[in-house]
Amino acid sequence: MATSTSDPMVDFLKEILKRHDLIPFRLSSELEVSHPTVGRWLSGEDKPNPSACQKLAKYTGIPLMKILALAGHIPDTPETPEDLLPEFRTYMNLKYPGDMGEELTRVLERMLNCRREARLKNRR
Repeated sequence: MATSTSDPMVDFLKEILKRHDLIPFRLSSELEVSHPTVGRWLSGEDKPNPSACQKLAKYTGIPLMKILALAGHIPDTPETPEDLLPEFRTYMNLKYPGDMGEELTRVLERMLNCRREARLKNRR
C-alpha cells in the first residue's frame, strides 16, 4: 500500500541500511528475522513488532523508545533529526569498543559532519 507521505520507520530503516552499508538480506540476518519480513518493513506494508524493535535498538544503539515510537507501538515524542540516529562517537563506542583512538574518531567525525552539511545544502 503506497502512500504519498514519507513513512518515518521506512526512512529510519533505509538510513540504517545506508549507514551500516547493508543490503536488506544482511540486515535480516543481523536481526535474526526473515528477509521477507525486512522487505515488508522497507515497503511500509508492515512494522517491526516490539521484539524486532528491541533487536533494532540493540543493533543500532538507538534508544528502544524511539524505535517503538517509529513503529507506532507507543505515542510519538517530538524529536530532532539529531536524536534519530546517535552521533558517530556513540556509534563507534558501541560498535567498536576500545578500538578507535580519539584522534581517528575526531577526524572521522569531521568528515561525516562535512558530508552532512553538503547533503543539507543540496536539499535546499
